[in-house]
Amino acid sequence: MIRLGFLGPKGTFSELAASTYGARQFPDQSLELIPIGSIPTLFTQLENDSTLDAVIIPIENSIEGPVVIAQDMMAQSDQLWIQDEFSIPIINHLLVLPGTDWRQVTDVVSHPQPLGQCRQFLSSAFVHSPRLHMADSTARAAEFVSRREPVAAGVDADTTAAIGSDGLAHRYGLEIAVPSIQDTDTNRTRFWVVGRVPSLPTGNDKTTIIFSTLKDRPGGLVDILTEVSARGINMTSISSRPTKLVLGDYLFFVDMVGHAAKEPLQSALATIKKNASYFKWVGSYRVIEELSC
Repeated sequence: MIRLGFLGPKGTFSELAASTYGARQFPDQSLELIPIGSIPTLFTQLENDSTLDAVIIPIENSIEGPVVIAQDMMAQSDQLWIQDEFSIPIINHLLVLPGTDWRQVTDVVSHPQPLGQCRQFLSSAFVHSPRLHMADSTARAAEFVSRREPVAAGVDADTTAAIGSDGLAHRYGLEIAVPSIQDTDTNRTRFWVVGRVPSLPTGNDKTTIIFSTLKDRPGGLVDILTEVSARGINMTSISSRPTKLVLGDYLFFVDMVGHAAKEPLQSALATIKKNASYFKWVGSYRVIEELSC
């Protein structure tokens, strides 16, 4: 039995990602998907529950960018590593109560990521732009609508729509009023599979590190990145997050092609570690091609 945690409740894109990944990677084993209520809880439950094999973490969307809480939790954890990476296409639909004229919708509720992914539709498709409300998940948003539960004081539940997957429409008895409303047809979300054991080289790997530069060294970031480029290593992503300790201090997240146990990345990481005030390797992991859902 393989037990995978995902960002719940059931019906979210994270469940779709977890089920697709699990079926692909463990076709001959029983699979149990465990909905977990928040990204921080995904990390703490994996650390504390030895029966949980791994968790599926959304890390980046092609429209909205990094999922910063996932980055923050990866930086804080000392017991977990990225084991695999994959992406899935994200298709968002406008979901309404049966018989509702979507043009009369006054309020839209969803998780912040889909709201951002559908920004152009929400700002141009209605005569009067609807008020937007944030929910913990797309599934919770669909639940609001299906139960005619007001998302805020003074909101008419009968003219409230949700944004989510077609699976949510079936699960909660809603209609897909307008299909595929994301800003681009290439909307994708990248996921990390996070577990308790580092992965061995596969020949198709990426490595993620987190570091901060020496404060008394001008050009420290350039020097560190030079260590990467000088060795011909392909850096696929760089982003930053505040350390939350001192204003103006940042942690840098860098993804690179290669495995930390193999050259030329091995020596590059050793040099970067010497020239950083903080350094953390959070995994070298297999890159799986986009999974079709």
